[in-house]
Amino acid sequence: MSEQPASNPEVHRATVERLVADALPVRRIWPVRRRLTAWLALSGAILGVTSIDRFRPDLAHRLADPAYLGSVVLLLVAAIVTATLAFRAAEPGREARYRESLGAVILVALAIGLALAAPAGSDLTATVSAREAGPCAARELALAALPWVAILLALGRGAPVRSALAGAQAGAAACLAAAFQVRLLCPLDDRLHLLALHLAPIGIASLVSSALCTAWFRRRAAAHSQQVRSIGIADRPS
Repeated sequence: MSEQPASNPEVHRATVERLVADALPVRRIWPVRRRLTAWLALSGAILGVTSIDRFRPDLAHRLADPAYLGSVVLLLVAAIVTATLAFRAAEPGREARYRESLGAVILVALAIGLALAAPAGSDLTATVSAREAGPCAARELALAALPWVAILLALGRGAPVRSALAGAQAGAAACLAAAFQVRLLCPLDDRLHLLALHLAPIGIASLVSSALCTAWFRRRAAAHSQQVRSIGIADRPS
């Protein structure tokens, strides 16, 4: 059997010194509570800017309905919980456990179920056409864009171990927050409209975000590995 060549201590030492010399100082990421607070402030600012004089005309009447109010509140709670799990995913060892992920899924399911089970609104909403209500799916995705980018930037400053799950949580949180906003704006309560244009984008955004996050972190890990290998080769004696 041929013997494996012994590692050269000088090469190893030179590689470590080169990596340390090339390392840049990195700020510690904010605590999860601070990141979540900033994210909620961003989402609230977007709602305030985009919703001036645009709330559904019968909003006060609809908020008196327990099913409608419950579905809106659950959308907001599900967005906060999912965003919290996404921010935690940036720190290795703090990613969501199975029960926590299951709880978030149950919250989303309850919000969807209440939204679909809620009775139609006032007679005013029955006279509003889908064209007058606007392209809700496009509006929802537009409202979710900045909050989604904010979570991705927070993930990029960390080191997610389960990047696919973190990406799905980021997309779901941003779209849940947007769905909460659109639910206050859109005067239509038709179940098919809600399912296709309010709720379906949440699942689509989660899948797309998961795929993008997975590709992003795989490419980043590959680039880091290539950099380490190139430094080791450069420091190896000829």
